[in-house]
Amino acid sequence: MRFKFFHLPAHRQYNYQPRFYDSRREHRKHVEEEAKQKRPAMSMKNHLIQYRRAEEKNQRLRQIITFVTLTALFIIVYLIVKYFTKTWPI
Repeated sequence: MRFKFFHLPAHRQYNYQPRFYDSRREHRKHVEEEAKQKRPAMSMKNHLIQYRRAEEKNQRLRQIITFVTLTALFIIVYLIVKYFTKTWPI
């Protein structure tokens, strides 16, 4: 028997076989990654446009709520004044 002082272990190989492979999905993923790397400015621009649209929508909603609230308040004050001027003559 020979003794080795500097013994290197044998190279190990794994026999991994995937169960399912979808080439269209891989291609789509690859294209999306390339698109993200190509145009980061366009992504930022699209994000800014979506943010502005959301802000405009929120602003319109706030305006509608304010208008409805002020209209309801005006009607309530008008009815109270109309009712109390008939019942309490000055």
